[in-house]
Amino acid sequence: KAIRRQRQMCKETAIIEYLKFCGLPLKEIRSFLPLIRPGGETLSARRDILAKERDNVRAQIAALQTKLERLEFSCWFYETAQQYGSVLPLYEFSEEHFPPEHRNVLRESFHLPLTHVRTKLEW
Repeated sequence: KAIRRQRQMCKETAIIEYLKFCGLPLKEIRSFLPLIRPGGETLSARRDILAKERDNVRAQIAALQTKLERLEFSCWFYETAQQYGSVLPLYEFSEEHFPPEHRNVLRESFHLPLTHVRTKLEW
């Protein structure tokens, strides 16, 4: 019995390590462990726990991608402003003057042309 219990603990430890590697929170790991039984009656519940975490990770990746796109746009904006010596000329740009990879950020965040911003900056 002791050897069987030791093997079971080794299996559970391996599963815990794998779930940690997958990024599952401790709460979810605790929910997962009791579901590990011979047979298939808990397979759906195990899959659901993992699918929920997968969906969380996908949402995090999408949010990070949006942040990265905004930061890329902002870096381009200020690099371009440096070439002009000011941000003011960029406020006269129409959408076509912006690189294609930055136009989504532009459409989501600003109203073009940006002359209404320029007016506020010139006071």
